[in-house]
Amino acid sequence: MFSKRPVESDLRRKASARSKVSRLALIVAGALAFTVSGHLAFGAENRNGQASGASSASALSMTDQEVAATMSRLGLELSSKPSRELVKDWQKPKKAIVFAEGAPQWIPWLKTVAPDMKFVVLDGLGVHGMQRGGDRRRGGFTKEQLADIADADVQVGGSCSKAVLEAAKKLRIIISAHVGLEGCSGSNAPQKLLNGEVIETNQKKTYGLPIATHAIAMMLALDRGLDLYVRQADAERWTESPPGRLQYPQGETLLVVGLGGLGTDMAQLGHNLGMKVIATRASSHQGPAFVDYVGLANELPDLVGKADVVMSALPLTDSTRHTFNADIFGRMKKGALFINVSRGGVVDSNALVAALKSGQVGGAGLDTTEPEPLPPGDPLWHAPNIIITPHMSAHFSTNENVENLGNETIEAWAIMRENLRRYITGDKVYSLVDPKAGY
Repeated sequence: MFSKRPVESDLRRKASARSKVSRLALIVAGALAFTVSGHLAFGAENRNGQASGASSASALSMTDQEVAATMSRLGLELSSKPSRELVKDWQKPKKAIVFAEGAPQWIPWLKTVAPDMKFVVLDGLGVHGMQRGGDRRRGGFTKEQLADIADADVQVGGSCSKAVLEAAKKLRIIISAHVGLEGCSGSNAPQKLLNGEVIETNQKKTYGLPIATHAIAMMLALDRGLDLYVRQADAERWTESPPGRLQYPQGETLLVVGLGGLGTDMAQLGHNLGMKVIATRASSHQGPAFVDYVGLANELPDLVGKADVVMSALPLTDSTRHTFNADIFGRMKKGALFINVSRGGVVDSNALVAALKSGQVGGAGLDTTEPEPLPPGDPLWHAPNIIITPHMSAHFSTNENVENLGNETIEAWAIMRENLRRYITGDKVYSLVDPKAGY
């Protein structure tokens, strides 16, 4: 059924239908995930995007005690040295670039930690000067904006951008609203980051729970064949149970590849569903008690064959690109599931399509792809037993049913605000990034 390529109009129609089906399947599976593991104190945002621990007096701020409690709950780590020692020729900052990330409501609260600083707020633009929404043909920094940020020494929001580093000659810290900083790490790392002239922090662990929940929802949908059932129901067909697609997680083995903040949340949810959890990480064999075994990254080829479900929480670095290739898929248990909610570049898409078509991989859930957006006609759209969502696993909906990005939450802005406060005083900062490693 996959040998004949549809015409473009059919591709668009089927892609739209698949998006609708995937969303329905994920809603059902997500409800099951929360039913099983709902006894946990998640500390997630409520339906207004406000953290459950935020002050009831103001939905647009937290008290200092609530900020501290948020850092503690997320398990964020402070840098080993204060920022005045990390940054060459550190000085108290005078001007900040703020990428509003579509959430300008948090900026007045941000400014309260630096009443004497000048803020240049860029809303509607991504960090690379592109219009929000991903259309790289539109917009860009104007000459006036580039001139305005030339003497800024702090960036809040956005991510690492070589264009901003080039324009803002005095920039000394990037306080990112994102987790992945692959544009400025590893072999792409600018010299300013490598020599300590500029430091960067990220949102490690901030978005782990919603992304991990999305991964578990994909796993459950594929385990129970919900993706197939919803498609059949859409066509008003009463169908028999799909062979091999009525599994359940209790007693299965989950392999989490990349046991960082996100990977730990994946492992916790899998454990709560009665799964045996094993994992890999780059740094050590240490892990939480609910993980049976933690191997180093080079143990992946041996561990992948022990798992019924393989989940990727890897950052995209020089060493992780195409980690999941034909060799790794070939070593998986025949019919095992593969879930990727980290970065599309860690997967060799052609190898995944081949493994799905052969049945070597029983099903795949992808929230990230390479490239993004995934273009019509890409073989991934037509691979069997696959659910694809458009890199939205960290998103949330408000009471008005408006879909918001994860970096629009009060928790994300609380971390950025706290790091700005700490940098102004030269103190240690949270979630410092190693530019060589990329995390």
